[in-house]
Amino acid sequence: MAAKRLGLGLTLIAMIGIPAAARAEDDYDRSGFYLGAGIGFGWEQFEDTGEFSSFDSGIGLDGWAGYRFAPHLAGELQLEYLDRFNTSFRTGGNIDTDVVVFTGNLKVYLMTGPVQPFAVVGIGFLRAESEFMGRSHSDADFAARFGGGVDFYDSPNLSLGATVGYVVTTGGVDGLDYVSLVLGFQYRF
Repeated sequence: MAAKRLGLGLTLIAMIGIPAAARAEDDYDRSGFYLGAGIGFGWEQFEDTGEFSSFDSGIGLDGWAGYRFAPHLAGELQLEYLDRFNTSFRTGGNIDTDVVVFTGNLKVYLMTGPVQPFAVVGIGFLRAESEFMGRSHSDADFAARFGGGVDFYDSPNLSLGATVGYVVTTGGVDGLDYVSLVLGFQYRF
């Protein structure tokens, strides 16, 4: 009798649990809006004309808002601020550069489920403000972002993630390319 009850109980758990787990799995790739924020790190790839002795990395904040259209496709807007890229001259002195980048990104998810690797490509604007010997100069122009990352979902609504990207600059900010690493969290509505 106990074996029969145990068998019936396990059957009920399987009948309820397996479909519930499948529904929860499907929730990770559902359509909808999301917001995210994180800390950003930047490693300069600035054009070196031979007059510089060293470059220092920047650190800052990132924020993004997006919409997932399909299980493997999302669009988002990303704002990135990196502070104090420092460039030292061989002859002495240095330039401090702050960067603000705003891009519209397309995200392609390679897998769905609680672990979701993705590729990202975006286009937008980069504004750089540099200070040298008490004088400042700013410029802005088109920029593009290429990269990839992974989101780790704790629940269908909350994820932690990491994104590595390369920001390519053009025009008035040409030569200020950098590699970006963003560690952050995201909430899906």
